[in-house]
Amino acid sequence: MGKIVGVYLDKIEDKKDLEGNIDKVLAQLKDTLLNNMNMDKATKLLFWLNQWGADYLKNENDFDYMSLMRYKRGSIVRANFGFKVGSEQGGLHYALVLDNKNHKSNKVLMVVPIESLPDGKSHNDINEDYEVFLGYGIFKDEIAYIEKRISDLENKISKLKEDKKDCSKKVRQLKKFKNELISLNKGSVA
Repeated sequence: MGKIVGVYLDKIEDKKDLEGNIDKVLAQLKDTLLNNMNMDKATKLLFWLNQWGADYLKNENDFDYMSLMRYKRGSIVRANFGFKVGSEQGGLHYALVLDNKNHKSNKVLMVVPIESLPDGKSHNDINEDYEVFLGYGIFKDEIAYIEKRISDLENKISKLKEDKKDCSKKVRQLKKFKNELISLNKGSVA
């Protein structure tokens, strides 16, 4: 007989039974987050559970998939891959659309996550068994957009400084865009 995973769940016949089982599972989850995970991983899981419960599950029944745009093969999208359990991608990443003709009614879009080359690495350092180097120009439109945002923010910061106004929020935004630009210019790996 295999090991029992998780708490023992009672038979669920009504909402009261469901609520009791939810309480047991959530108590177990809390214990796991506090006592069996490092702070970084526990924080990421908590963030994902919050977003999944508040944004995705609550809206799933009413979501109008026909309102989505059709993506072309080769399009770059931002996708949330959820909580990273093992070696797969997790969190918010750029992704390359693989579907040739996706239909709006299809609830699944096939993508491959894209990441920047790590610092100090070149395309010669990737593992060709499971990675593909996509080059340095895949994000040229995104790079142009970010460069424009950086220029606009720098101008706004200068104006705020001239007027002796608080520009700390704009400075944080500028730093975020500059870091993203550095990352996008490193080259991309699928």
